[in-house]
Amino acid sequence: MKKVFIGLLIVAVAGAGIFFALRSKNQPLSETMINREQLVGHWKFDSVQVLGESIDLTPGILSLLDSNLHRYSYEFRKDQSIAVTLGDSLAAGDGRYEWQEPNRLTWKEHAADSIGESFVVTALTTDSLVLRGQDSSVLYFTKRGR
Repeated sequence: MKKVFIGLLIVAVAGAGIFFALRSKNQPLSETMINREQLVGHWKFDSVQVLGESIDLTPGILSLLDSNLHRYSYEFRKDQSIAVTLGDSLAAGDGRYEWQEPNRLTWKEHAADSIGESFVVTALTTDSLVLRGQDSSVLYFTKRGR
């Protein structure tokens, strides 16, 4: 009787292991859900990095393009709009974002734009946001307290 009970127990444990292995196999790793509500709030641009290179482009090249780059603040709102501010003034107020897949975000500079820049959200926590662009650039943001 003990042998039958032990045999059934082994079969049950093996069945449960196979069930969980097959269940997790059907979900790709890219579908690890992120908490989209954490995107809502004020964010500050920190830096950008091109994958495969260890160069931080922000202090040099990007500052030449816009000397106020580190002073911009991006407010992602619940209605999927983006307000870009410079200090206390609104720099561009009609940007939009859309979630395409669990971890894919499309950022449109203007609400009327039909096409936007597509990013993969590689990290989204309460205080950091990391976006990977199609050109392999990685954008780093930190959350501002407001």
